[in-house]
Amino acid sequence: MRRLVLDEDRDRFNDLMRSAMLLRNSISAEVMMIAVIYAFGVPVLFREAATLGVTTWYADLTDAGPRATLAGLWYAFVSVPMFQFLLLRWYFRLLVWMRFLWGVSRIRLELSPLNADGMAGLSFLSRTVYAFVPLAMAHGALLAGTIANRVFYSGETLGDAKYEIALVVAFLFVLVFVPLTVFAVQVARAKRAGTAAMGRFAQRYAREFETTWLPNGMPAQASPLGSSDIQSLADLGGSFERMRATRVVPITRDAIVGLGIATLIPLAPLLLTVIPAEEIAKRLFSMLL
Repeated sequence: MRRLVLDEDRDRFNDLMRSAMLLRNSISAEVMMIAVIYAFGVPVLFREAATLGVTTWYADLTDAGPRATLAGLWYAFVSVPMFQFLLLRWYFRLLVWMRFLWGVSRIRLELSPLNADGMAGLSFLSRTVYAFVPLAMAHGALLAGTIANRVFYSGETLGDAKYEIALVVAFLFVLVFVPLTVFAVQVARAKRAGTAAMGRFAQRYAREFETTWLPNGMPAQASPLGSSDIQSLADLGGSFERMRATRVVPITRDAIVGLGIATLIPLAPLLLTVIPAEEIAKRLFSMLL
C-alpha cells in the first residue's frame, strides 16, 4: 500500500471511486452516444469529412453527387457507427478518468519528494499511459485509412499529410498526458517544503560535521577512516539532489515515446507508397549488418 491518502480522507476517496465506476458503467450514457452517432456522426462526419469527390469502393460519383454502394451502405450505417461508438465511449471514459483525477487532486495527499521514483510517489501514474495504447492505435488506424483513400483515389502523397499526422499525435498527447498534470501543485508544494526542511537539516549537520571532523576540530584520538559520519554526509547530499530533481508531473520519456509509436504504427504500411518494399528491405538488412 502506498498510503498516499490519509485515513481521514479515505471515505472521500472511496466516494470518488464509486462515482467514477457508476459513470463508467452507465447504460443511459451509452444510449445517448448511439443517438448522437446516428443523429450527427453518420449524416455529418461521414458524408462531409470521410467521402471523396471521386468514385471509390464505397461510393459512386454521379451528377447528383456520391451514391453509396452496397458495401458503402454497410460501411456507413454499421461499420462506421460501431467504430464511432467505441471511440466515443473511450472519450467518455477519458472524461470520467479526468474527473476522478481532478477530485483526487483536491484531497491532501502524503507526497514525499524523497521517494526514489523521482515523482514524489506518483510514478505509477506514468504507467497508466499504456492503458490508452488501443485508443492511440485506433486513431492511427483511422488516420491511416483516411490518408490511404486520398493517396489511392485522389493522387495525394504521404508527405501531404505530415501536418495532419503531427496534429493527431499532438491531440493524443494532450488527451492522455494533460490529466496527469492536476497533481503538479501538490507535488511542487511538497517539493518546496521538503527542500526547505532538508536545507535546514543539512545546514545543522554540516556545521556539526565541521566542528567534529575538520582539522581544527577533529579529536586527537579519532580517525576518519570507516566513520559513518562521512557516509551520512554523502547520503545527505544525494537526498538533497533527489529532492531537487523530483518531477512535478508523473510523465516519463518512455511513456511519451510509447504513445507516439502506438499512434504511428498503423501508418507504417503507407511508407510503401513512398519507398518501395525492396528499398526498405535493403535498408533494414544494412542496419542489421
